[in-house]
Amino acid sequence: MPAREADDIQSLRIGVETLRLLNSCDSLSSSELANELGLSRAAAYRVLKTLSVMGYVVELRRTRGTRYRLTVLVRGLSDGFDGDVRLLAVAQPLMLDSTSLHGWPLALVTPVGDRCIVRFNTDHATSRVIRRYRAGGYASMLYSAAGMLCLSALPSATQAILLSQQLAAPPPPYGTKVEAAEFMQNLARIRQQDFATFEPIGERENTIAVPLRLEGVLIGALTLRYMKISAGGPGGLEKKLATLRDLAAHIEQHMQQELPGAASTAESIERRAR
Repeated sequence: MPAREADDIQSLRIGVETLRLLNSCDSLSSSELANELGLSRAAAYRVLKTLSVMGYVVELRRTRGTRYRLTVLVRGLSDGFDGDVRLLAVAQPLMLDSTSLHGWPLALVTPVGDRCIVRFNTDHATSRVIRRYRAGGYASMLYSAAGMLCLSALPSATQAILLSQQLAAPPPPYGTKVEAAEFMQNLARIRQQDFATFEPIGERENTIAVPLRLEGVLIGALTLRYMKISAGGPGGLEKKLATLRDLAAHIEQHMQQELPGAASTAESIERRAR
């Protein structure tokens, strides 16, 4: 019986990871899913077929094979969690105004378990982007400015657990292998300076992230991407950081003053981040 229970838990994990992967891309084939999760192609096909029967995935039959895409039914999985909706209601217009004024693409990111999810970005409102991102994608806690910022706000024991779990996986193409001791020191610096930066390898954009807090609780991160070639040196970074911090302060102020139940929003997001 214990072995059967373990198998059932693993099946659930595979199903959730499949939904996460599909949420970060337009569509997947069974062979692509097999490669991503280390499954046999037959097992990957069964997972996708099950999600299709449940209505969460739709089959796209093409000349080169069948691909799978999420349906709108997956939105029902988030029913009951309206904290991010309140945050988005405040942040979206302010972020769009800032991008219109300064031109930099911004993103709102919130922690969810061992990852961060992009809730909204302003890529569509500016031409200063090299590669456009979309809401719904996940950011690594180890290899993104927003992820490191959110991780730095967690208790040391939780940081160590998440770090050990994620160090088991190889780094992405745009990141280098993380050394645990050095990374923990970096988290301490981020916590002290209250912002994080990330310079991906092979990419032409860097990222800055500053925290968003409500009632002293970190509820997310606000990020700004800029082209490396036009960084403007230390002075340029300071200007972007000041602009980003001002915007974060405005969002926090509006959250506190305009929205009833704002404190419960912070508590809701904090619970989901644990």
